[in-house]
Amino acid sequence: MIIPIMENGQLAGQKLIASDKLFTIKWINKIDPLPLFGIDKWTPNDKLFITITEGEKDAGSVGQVFGLQFPVVSVPNGAAGALKSITHNLKELMGFKYVVLGFDDDFDGHKATQLC
Repeated sequence: MIIPIMENGQLAGQKLIASDKLFTIKWINKIDPLPLFGIDKWTPNDKLFITITEGEKDAGSVGQVFGLQFPVVSVPNGAAGALKSITHNLKELMGFKYVVLGFDDDFDGHKATQLC
């Protein structure tokens, strides 16, 4: 699976995920820091909340639960890179009513929630 990460309408990187059970990931043309996956799809709105998940598939699932009516994005590098990506997109995030962190219920997800 190839997941494009966009910033300001430009390709910021491509995440290649192997189809094996090990979730092998390789990056192509990656910039640093990476923007939040999907942030380019939403315009800040001080009447809406935005949810940040730990993965692209999680963002898609949460978006479907919300009926694709509320902004959902994800960190591109998992919990370990959450703070860096959120800080990079802080200006956009500050344009929403509030930010909901929906990270995994594991050690890394709890740590990232506390840091962010």
